[in-house]
Amino acid sequence: MTADCVSYGVWNLPYGELGYVLDEEEARRRDAAGEGYWVIFGDPVHPEKVLRVAEGKVQYKVAWLDDLNRLTLSYLFVPEDKEHRENWAQRLFLEQLHYKEYDPGDREPPPRIDSAAAGTSYFEHDGSAYHTTVNGQDHYEGHSDPMEPDRATHILFEPAYPVFGEWDRITRKDRDQ
Repeated sequence: MTADCVSYGVWNLPYGELGYVLDEEEARRRDAAGEGYWVIFGDPVHPEKVLRVAEGKVQYKVAWLDDLNRLTLSYLFVPEDKEHRENWAQRLFLEQLHYKEYDPGDREPPPRIDSAAAGTSYFEHDGSAYHTTVNGQDHYEGHSDPMEPDRATHILFEPAYPVFGEWDRITRKDRDQ
């Protein structure tokens, strides 16, 4: 299968494995009913990336995996105004970015919780962010200033919720494009 192939099911992210497969009809039914499911891009045993559509569409989590199905990068999108459910039909906001790096000689498959380096960024609507990074024994915490408004809008916001099957925008890794 190529990365263009899409399947549906439940992906066990901590264990790096497919729990079970859903056919497209069942995935569409779940989507329409607001039930959770996963979109698997590429080979369902060793996908390039997976997308979790949470129950009620309250979160969309895109995760990129390495060749051992270990998490390397993830984006967590939430409703722009998550405090007010009546506004959820508007835009999605990239609230968190998480990454992990592994030593080149580390070929241990999931489940695992350690990595050579890891970091998380928690974004605000203006593009400012709180960052944490752990690299061995070193730990860094810091803040970044707001982005230019147009840049923040382009990188951190999705103009609309994804329509079933139209996953390209929300799953793009390079947010500058």
